Amino acid sequence: MIPKTSAFDKILLQNFSCIWQGFFLWLGLVLLLLFSACHPNIKTLPEPLKIYAPQYATGFKIYYYKTGKVLEVNDQYRYFLTSQTVSDSLPKDRSVFSEMPLITTPVARMACMAHSHWAAADLFGKTDAIVGVCDQKFLNDSNIASRIENKTLQNIATNQTIYLETLLSLQPQMIMVSFFDSPMYQKIENQNISVVRNGDFLENHPLGRAEWMIFTAAFFDEEENAIAQFDTICQKYNKLKTKVLNTNSRPTVFDGTEYNGIWYISGGKSYMAQFYKDAGADYLWKDNDNTASLPLDLETVYQKGMNADFWRLYLNNGETYSILAVQNRHYVDFQAWKQRKIIYCNNLKCDLFGAGVFQPDVILNDMVQAFHPEIMVDTPAKYYKLLTN
Repeated sequence: MIPKTSAFDKILLQNFSCIWQGFFLWLGLVLLLLFSACHPNIKTLPEPLKIYAPQYATGFKIYYYKTGKVLEVNDQYRYFLTSQTVSDSLPKDRSVFSEMPLITTPVARMACMAHSHWAAADLFGKTDAIVGVCDQKFLNDSNIASRIENKTLQNIATNQTIYLETLLSLQPQMIMVSFFDSPMYQKIENQNISVVRNGDFLENHPLGRAEWMIFTAAFFDEEENAIAQFDTICQKYNKLKTKVLNTNSRPTVFDGTEYNGIWYISGGKSYMAQFYKDAGADYLWKDNDNTASLPLDLETVYQKGMNADFWRLYLNNGETYSILAVQNRHYVDFQAWKQRKIIYCNNLKCDLFGAGVFQPDVILNDMVQAFHPEIMVDTPAKYYKLLTN
């Protein structure tokens, strides 16, 4: 047992991604429950011509009609998309459709609040339609800087705080937001800008999260393109997953780092826990029921993770074992530290939370390379690598 410690070196940048991702996932789930209570009755839609029902995602569906399509998000929000004029596009059952925000497609001007929204549009070559982004300095895309400089793209928010005047000056048809509520949304809607909820980060399966590319594609009439891309991703992911099933070893793994006395680890039913399982690893918290990050004290993680084979973390402030040792003197006690089996991602150098959302096959490839080097994989590691220095 180690003594409780209240004063460790504080490296904010090192822990920022882990802490805020966990916080936003937790907050999103809380708000999802609140929204469910506020929207208990949703009207039955007319019989559609066809339905896109996702294979892995749980948060959206697309209903197709002769004059357009309805996007439904988490059984609570609906949007009617049409390529025709408003007067001609509404189906006969106006009592249902007239209550929905109406968006003309393909969308020509969009603002987005998450990096994954930009990355999804990029899959179809549609980022030119995006005129506003949140936290643009963290977007890892070579096209961003030039567009910011020539003012065809502007930063419309920081840390989810929207600059309303800037947003309105861009005159977007819609703004795509994560699944959080804000009093700002009503002000935006009052200006005839549709606020579209995107719940990709509420998905707990890597393929479920990636499947939201089809949701975003619908605003550009690119569903067929997106479905074809997604099918290829699924084939690659599941092929590698099947290879792993034939291995006998299941190395143990834990994740996260300590910050201000709290260690955030992935919940046992979370997005990352699914990656560990599919990559053939034994996650030490797999029996935990949390779907988001779980805050623990250092001593709990120290005792359970001490002898784990691998340790997965974000490392943004220098990619060396010596820097880790400076951050917390107890890190050097973990077997994964001693055996040089730390799997890390520097998400300031790669677009993990943007493009990475739609490359779960690549992330799985990275994990398998680390956990099972005996399995021959197709490509070098891109997002997650073994720390060697």
